Amino acid sequence: MTKDLQHFAHRGILLTRETIAAGLPPRRLNRSLNAQGWQHLLRGAWAAPGMELTPWLKARAVQILHPTLTLSHRGAASLHQIELLREEVEFTDADSPTTRRHGFIVHRFPLTPSDTCTRRGFRATTPLRTLHDLLLSGPRDEALVAVDSALSTRTMNGTRRSRLLTPDTLATTLATQPTPAPAPAPAPAPAPAPDSPPEPLPPPTPTSAPHPLDRGGGASGAGGSGGGCTGAIDDGGVGGSDGRDGADGSDGRDGGGVGCIGVGDGGVGDGGGRHRHAARAEKWLALADPQSASPAETVARLRMHDAGLHPVSQAELLTPAGRRIRADFLFLREGVVVEIEGYAYHGTREAHRRDLDRFNALSACPGVRLILRFPAATVFRAPDRMLTEIRAALATAARAPGRTRRGIRDAQTITFRSPTRPQPPTPPLTAAPAPYAAGMLFTIP
Repeated sequence: MTKDLQHFAHRGILLTRETIAAGLPPRRLNRSLNAQGWQHLLRGAWAAPGMELTPWLKARAVQILHPTLTLSHRGAASLHQIELLREEVEFTDADSPTTRRHGFIVHRFPLTPSDTCTRRGFRATTPLRTLHDLLLSGPRDEALVAVDSALSTRTMNGTRRSRLLTPDTLATTLATQPTPAPAPAPAPAPAPAPDSPPEPLPPPTPTSAPHPLDRGGGASGAGGSGGGCTGAIDDGGVGGSDGRDGADGSDGRDGGGVGCIGVGDGGVGDGGGRHRHAARAEKWLALADPQSASPAETVARLRMHDAGLHPVSQAELLTPAGRRIRADFLFLREGVVVEIEGYAYHGTREAHRRDLDRFNALSACPGVRLILRFPAATVFRAPDRMLTEIRAALATAARAPGRTRRGIRDAQTITFRSPTRPQPPTPPLTAAPAPYAAGMLFTIP
């Protein structure tokens, strides 16, 4: 009997409706499942004996039960090996009657065939569409961590992954991706004559678009990208921390109908045309940095940006011996280097030795006056303390006796700007250094 039940399983998941349709009585099926150690996954689905009951296994069962669901947003990002601040399984289905399925969020937004792909047995949105959705739905920090990861080469679980797309491709998609317009409202019927009997109501016309006043709502940090999506994931999901940032009064949440007058926490959208958060997403995209090496570096850069601090990212320095070395962040005029260190990359004995060698090499570089090192935990949990120490170091360096040093090269070769919305220059907190170009050596006072 075990062999027969395994025959009905798909990737270790058995659907009771298929076994019953094949002629196995429900009572006999239940006794066999319990006796042989099958694990109840969700209503109508069982996992094979010995399989680990993970949210991903549950998500696969949900997609088998509901073939119209497409893995999207954070769920698709994890599938494409895009780093996130938090993992969460999410789906998209424009015709879904509800915004949740078996505890998972379902975004009601249309997808085209070019927006989807198949990966590891899941039907999911492509990396381009995934980042597009994350930028539209927010929050900002979570979206930009994913964007920086996708735009750069990263090592994920010991495997080196090349960049998934280019900045220009993502910017163009944000600028041109339309939002479907709502269905036209029917004309009002003429009033009946005073003595005539009322006419019967016509049958409802099925439509995939939600009502123009469909509301979004739900928990912070899990809003939909244009269609009444809500909530943080429950026991079927992964993680569940709130979003940190929002814009335009969204607090990381939004809702509303698809391409219609969306009433939700993120504000009111226009009817048709571009998504109501497209302009906000383009502003966020202008803050992306393809040279960022980790989520902690992305968040640290955003915290410094919000505080009016604008260092050079991944600046290339030359040691007295001629060795090239990159600093995470460099305040050029003050000669202050900021290094962000996460345990994932610095937690072994060999990594600790490399860190010491790197610190000594940075200290010997001409032009470097002070090096600040912050663990990722400080970036995420105590960013104000990090900013206070950076400001104090900049003030100390600015009061130090002037000295001329050479040997610092700017490693930024990609200037990231949206093609449709040029970003105005941001005034720096300290005096701006002289204009520079990529590959140019600097003189630090």
